[in-house]
Order: sequence, then structure tokens, then C-alpha cells
Amino acid sequence: MQQVLTEYGTMLEAVHDAAPNARIVTVGYPQLAPADPSTCTWKEPTQFSFVTRSDLPFFKLAEDRLNLGIAAQSIAHGITHVDPTAASTGNDVCADPASRWIEGLRSADGTDTLVHPTLRGHAGMADLVADAVLAG
Repeated sequence: MQQVLTEYGTMLEAVHDAAPNARIVTVGYPQLAPADPSTCTWKEPTQFSFVTRSDLPFFKLAEDRLNLGIAAQSIAHGITHVDPTAASTGNDVCADPASRWIEGLRSADGTDTLVHPTLRGHAGMADLVADAVLAG
């Protein structure tokens, strides 16, 4: 994880060097895995499919560490950071499909989505980014 975050910092420096007058905004990951793994259904492809409930806390920990690292690198480089965790909590892969921000490995129509945002997730994240940009 440390190497990933070091490389992230290097990338932020390269972006700044390439566009020194640009306003850079970084965005963390929305909540992918639920805080309560019992909300997931094992072998359900619209969720995490074969990831077991006992593996989800590790996945959540890795996700949280990555988000904290992205935020720390952004702050250390003087860059605005958007943390979507609070806004996306409860809208994870295992949430009701009507409210989730993140698709599982497959969408309800069978399309391979590999844990990517739904339209609702894209809109929610866009609102957070717009608020950060407009706030100056």
C-alpha cells in the first residue's frame, strides 16, 4: 500500500509540474463494501459474488486505507480532496439496487460492471466534486 501511495504522490507532482496553474481536485473512492458484511449475499453476481462475508472486512479495511492515503497525499501536496465516503455510506455494492451507488461484478441486466458506479453513483460523486470546485 505504501508504494501505491508514494506513486500517487509522484503522480500528483507530475500533474502539477505539467500544469502549474491548474486547480487539481482528487476524489476518493465511494463506499464499495458495507460496514456490515451480513448485508451481502454470497454468490450474488450483482454484489461481490464469491467474495465471502468473512473476507469483506479485509476488503473494507484496504478500501479505507487507500482512501486515507489518497486524502493524505492530496493534502500534503496542497490539493483539494473530495471524500465521498459519508455521502455514499449505505449505498454500497450490497445495498438495495434502487439506492446503491456501486454495481457489483454484474449489473441486474447481466452486464459485466466489475464494481463501478451506477448512474446514481456518478451523479452523487459529480455533485460532491462540483461543490468542492465551486467552494474554491
